[in-house]
Amino acid sequence: MAENGHLKTLKIPLLLAFWSVIFVLPLWFSIGRNSVADTYWESAFRFWNGQNPYARGVVGDIYQYSPLFAFLYGPFVWLSPTFQSIVWGFINAFVFWWGMCRWCRFEWRMSGWLWAAWILAAMELDISLRYHQINALLTGSILIALDLYRRNALASSAFVLALGTNIKILPIVFAGALVWPLK
Repeated sequence: MAENGHLKTLKIPLLLAFWSVIFVLPLWFSIGRNSVADTYWESAFRFWNGQNPYARGVVGDIYQYSPLFAFLYGPFVWLSPTFQSIVWGFINAFVFWWGMCRWCRFEWRMSGWLWAAWILAAMELDISLRYHQINALLTGSILIALDLYRRNALASSAFVLALGTNIKILPIVFAGALVWPLK
């Protein structure tokens, strides 16, 4: 069972994820699911029905992710497009903000530079949420892995980076940087 202090550290990411989703809801209601979400949906649907997730898309683009991602996205296939957007966006925003909170502690008395970094990060999150991209989730998982590495939890860090790399190749860049000898 999680410690009370650990649950306390989840309050800020949960609150920030909630507000991040609230700000993009009007867009999701007006335009619905886009080609990125259609691609995820169609590929997961095919995967769970024993078909090739990499076949040319009927409603989406060409699927360029791992079979693991199609497997993990499977539960979204049974959600309505709007609810799918909300749940997918919330998961992405939560992991993103959880990674941000683990990597650099959120405090009201942060330096101006750190506030600027948080604001710029929020702008990237907004773009990822608007277009249903997985980048926010991967960024958050990379920050979580870096925090685990900093705490010398090497196996956990490696697992998070490997999971992210299995979904999209971006985390391998950070995994490589961790083994590079620093002076």
